[in-house]
Amino acid sequence: MSTGTKIWIAIGFLVLVLLGVYIGVSVYYNSHFFPNSTINGLDSSGEEVEAMKEKLAEEAMKYTLTLVEEDTDNEVITAAEAGMRLDLSHGEVENLMEAQNGFGWIGAMLGGGTIEYQCGKSFQIDEERVREKVSALDAVIGRDVTESRDASYEYQDGQFVVIPEVYGTEVDKDALTEAILEALRKLQPNLNLREAGVYLGPELKSGDKKLQKLLKALNKRMAVTITYDLGDAGEEMVRKSEQAKWLKGDENFKFHYDDAAIKSFLVSMGRAHNTFGLAMPLKTSYGKKVKIPKGGNYGWWINYDAEFEQLKKDLEGGKDVKREFIYRSTAASHEQPYYGESYVEVNLAKQHLFLYVDGERVLDSDFVSGNVSRGNGTPEGAYAITYKEQDATLVGENYSSAVSYWMPFNGNVGLHDAKWRSAFGGEIYKTSGSHGCINLPPAVAEKIFGYVEKGFPVLVYSLDGVEEPEPVEEPEPAEAEAAPDEPQEPAE
Repeated sequence: MSTGTKIWIAIGFLVLVLLGVYIGVSVYYNSHFFPNSTINGLDSSGEEVEAMKEKLAEEAMKYTLTLVEEDTDNEVITAAEAGMRLDLSHGEVENLMEAQNGFGWIGAMLGGGTIEYQCGKSFQIDEERVREKVSALDAVIGRDVTESRDASYEYQDGQFVVIPEVYGTEVDKDALTEAILEALRKLQPNLNLREAGVYLGPELKSGDKKLQKLLKALNKRMAVTITYDLGDAGEEMVRKSEQAKWLKGDENFKFHYDDAAIKSFLVSMGRAHNTFGLAMPLKTSYGKKVKIPKGGNYGWWINYDAEFEQLKKDLEGGKDVKREFIYRSTAASHEQPYYGESYVEVNLAKQHLFLYVDGERVLDSDFVSGNVSRGNGTPEGAYAITYKEQDATLVGENYSSAVSYWMPFNGNVGLHDAKWRSAFGGEIYKTSGSHGCINLPPAVAEKIFGYVEKGFPVLVYSLDGVEEPEPVEEPEPAEAEAAPDEPQEPAE
């Protein structure tokens, strides 16, 4: 026999041996479970049906399910608490063996994975007892449970930012019950509640498109810096924390302005900067200081309605803004004295006035003011020339009077010439005064008329017991033209 023949005979014999081994092992696995296999999580490798049934029964008696929780200690549900019992009379284990093809043992051995069998019908669970157990879990009734919180937004350091959502530990009781029942059927050793998705999560997430769109709208307007120019008093920049109060989002994440917050801001600006009608200090021409009583119509007064609308336009514009407030009334200065260095000073007690222009006294004169015996006394206060008019007619009850220079400052009370008077000053006003106006010699009225414009301050007060200052050069005296019965102008 040749060497080659011997080799082929040896190979044939080896093949027959291997085939015999393969067939023998296959026969073995016709009655034993494959290697690397489990039934309900229990190792069933090489086990016969009856042995595996005993193993399942033994494991069922000591089985526990551990709930892996957050915020509370892990909790355990035992087989007894779940009312579990093993019923293998349905032939599930036998069916698993019959479904196993013994010749596939090599694939099970070399496949690298685990073959997982389930006998779900074999375990009977008292679902009502499970539900009662779930209701008593700390995860359900515990005081340390954290509620989930939706994503939101808030102002921080000059801009609005997203506050991330919070994933809490408040459970969906029904979802938890179903997850536990499923784990019990599979004899799982652990159930991670977070991974099982039984916690009630937030509805609104940080990446929500509506939330991000709102944030963009808010920060577009926050990027605008608004600065108010206060002239000689400097400037005032709107604080970003204040500006943030004006911007809101509704329940649908639509941007809108908080009108009440804007109006509240403007009122605060008025308290800080309005001087309209307030008492004002004055160092008089007599060298003595007085306080001009409140109630006049001179000073700064913010136009709240117009400013309210303009603020919104500024924010919508997307560019930094530096401007004055929109005013109903203005003054010469934002700092005291608000009337500046040009004004008419009127002392009712002395029936004498002074005109100052750029800090220089350019004239002074006697006058006749409102008739106090008839209740027409000229009101004190800080006022502004409303307008000026030449050749006006002052109309009252049963008369009308023509004047050459009319300069109202408080309704129908104003400065004007009184050609019909032959004398001014003294105590004329007490019994034969005007209806409230300041009657002036024509030359004085003309000169004042040449200096004043709309808004020119007129400061009216009463100060007696003082010496008259040195007069400035007097205007040429004019011949008085007394009108019959000395008609007087109306006054509000």
